[in-house]
Amino acid sequence: MEIADFLLCATDIYRHACAIHDIETPLDKPVDLNDRYASWTAILDATTERFKISRGISQDANAPPPPPLDTLTAACGKIAKDLKIRLDRLQGVGNEKDQEKMRAQMQEVWAVEDINTLGIRLQTITEQWSALDSTLE
Repeated sequence: MEIADFLLCATDIYRHACAIHDIETPLDKPVDLNDRYASWTAILDATTERFKISRGISQDANAPPPPPLDTLTAACGKIAKDLKIRLDRLQGVGNEKDQEKMRAQMQEVWAVEDINTLGIRLQTITEQWSALDSTLE
């Protein structure tokens, strides 16, 4: 499981979450979360598993800082866990036939403030990954 794979998955989820609150976006295609649920959760589960492996980051104030890759992996794991919880709450909502009712149910589960926060977190991690990835080459 690579960080780049996680970022692609999380960005795709973010775009769909944004569409939930965009009245101009038709819901039949852009917000069909059930179609992508299995592939998204597989990537999120793999990221969460990798997070468990790298959790050995010391809390000792005198300890040297963890390697940047461990810190970044831990941040991805935290976001993956949060996204998995949201997706689990949304599963089945996409089966609703009434588009407006489906949109309202999704908005209850995923507030626009939470989606904005996710976007900021993803942008920060993407920038950190880009900087780190260039030093690893």
